[in-house]
Amino acid sequence: MSTKKASSVYGIKNRWGVIRGKVSVTDAGGDGSLAYNAGVITYTGPSASEVRAHVTAGDGLDVSSGSFSVDNTVVRTSGTQTVAGAKTFSNDIVVSGNLTVSGTQTTVATETLTVDDNMIVLNNNEAGTPSQDAGIEVERGTSTNVKLQFDEGDDKWQFTNDGSTYNDLLTVTQVEALFSVTDAGGDGSLAYSNTTGVFTYTGPSAAEVRAHISGSTGIDVSSGAISIDSTVATLTGSQTLTNKTLTSPVINTGVSGSAILDSDTMSGASATTLASSESIKAYVDASILTKDNTDEITEGSTNLYFTNARADARIANAIDTDTAFASASDSLVPSQLAVKTYVDAQVDTADALSELTGDSDDITEGSTNLFFTNARAQGAISVTDAGGLGSLAYSSGTITYTGPADSDITGLISVTDAGGDGSLAYSSGEITYTGPSASETRAHFSGGTGITYDNSTGAITTTDADIVHDNLSGFVANEHIDHSTVSVVAGTGLTGGGTITEDRTLNVVGGDGITANANDMAVDSTVVRTSGTQSINGAKTFGDDIVISGNLTINGTQTTVSTETLAIEDNIIVLNDGTTGTPSENAGIK
Repeated sequence: MSTKKASSVYGIKNRWGVIRGKVSVTDAGGDGSLAYNAGVITYTGPSASEVRAHVTAGDGLDVSSGSFSVDNTVVRTSGTQTVAGAKTFSNDIVVSGNLTVSGTQTTVATETLTVDDNMIVLNNNEAGTPSQDAGIEVERGTSTNVKLQFDEGDDKWQFTNDGSTYNDLLTVTQVEALFSVTDAGGDGSLAYSNTTGVFTYTGPSAAEVRAHISGSTGIDVSSGAISIDSTVATLTGSQTLTNKTLTSPVINTGVSGSAILDSDTMSGASATTLASSESIKAYVDASILTKDNTDEITEGSTNLYFTNARADARIANAIDTDTAFASASDSLVPSQLAVKTYVDAQVDTADALSELTGDSDDITEGSTNLFFTNARAQGAISVTDAGGLGSLAYSSGTITYTGPADSDITGLISVTDAGGDGSLAYSSGEITYTGPSASETRAHFSGGTGITYDNSTGAITTTDADIVHDNLSGFVANEHIDHSTVSVVAGTGLTGGGTITEDRTLNVVGGDGITANANDMAVDSTVVRTSGTQSINGAKTFGDDIVISGNLTINGTQTTVSTETLAIEDNIIVLNDGTTGTPSENAGIK
């Protein structure tokens, strides 16, 4: 090599060194790095941490070291959480733990409700002196509702079949106390014990029965023995008959007296005297000389001769020996034995009041032991309404209790709205709570660093100047760099990128339930949140306890409560609540 050529090469090298020495690079900060050494400018793109620093988590997400996770506003499938806001489940819910509803209203709009608990507790939040009636009410659509309730005012169970008139469910003691018996006197006795509920009737004694039997014409009664008196003709003994007509009598001995005419000539004969046989004989003998016996007089066909046989037969035919008097008539005379047997039988079978004929209409009422009448029994009853709600009245044997009107009960309730968001009001028995309005809710939020918040609309926006690289302080576009040789590479969870010859976008990839927005990542509407109103589809099974601080409404066809203990603070349960027209289904508890 010649000296000239070597000098020229050295000069060129020396000039390159001078040129490289004139070049410098300043890294103005920001993501990535820019360096210069010995004529080489080196640009290193942003690190993963620098890229992640510009990625923020949106609604429902947290981000840490580039890893996204749902935050505590998202309802998880496990773990204990408090969920706020109204949630609507469009399908079945299975709760394997305990379910606590602390709202003011629980609506079970199912056609079938089964409860494993054998004892349901109503009005469970009552800790002091009870004041609200508790029971079960049946919704009957256009017909009046009916109810079974425990009346705290009277400490008794009641039911109503018309929605207004309440009937007490009586205890055995109360039922027994409703009855009383008055022995109005007379034979026998009637008593009642309101401790045992036993009615006792003791029939009349023999003396009381005999007291109602008295003798009439020809009959004497003494100590239950019935006998004929001296006015009755007997078969034996001497008696005087006055003004008696004997039909076919048999007279076995002589007769005497002023009524017997003993005159052979029939002198003094009259219609009231009897002729002696001697006077008759003498008179007949004198009248019928040759016809002094029946042998001399032909017997006719009508007026037959007297014979003992004919007389005995006539008298025998007139005597009735039937001891039961079944063939008694005005043309027969009962025998002494028939009379005695019949009377004895009647006395023996009529020794109890129930065996006597007739009724109390046949007995004259006294002045002390009066007969029973509905009017007298009803007049002995009175009812006093001691005041308070409802009314109690009595009329004509009927005690009527009218329960308090709805206005009486609702008038005892009042509500005070203590201020704050939302409102609380009361009218005609209905407490109405209106939650905070949208404007009241938005008024509690404000924007922070990098966040702009419009409390009139609730819109939250980011400030681009805080996160856009090109707007960072000190950034110089395309300075000293061949941008076509430098690329921004999308890392894990990112898409997009490319050379830096133009603006490049790195997109964060969203997954199931996650939406990648322009400035953040957020869970979408398919994720259940711990607050806010949402509708949730699909059957959900809760493996642990659920506590509901608001109202619970179930619109399925079947609700099964498989718990051993069911406590309800509501004092009135309404059955068949979905009925709006004429009721057709029975309601009750099985």
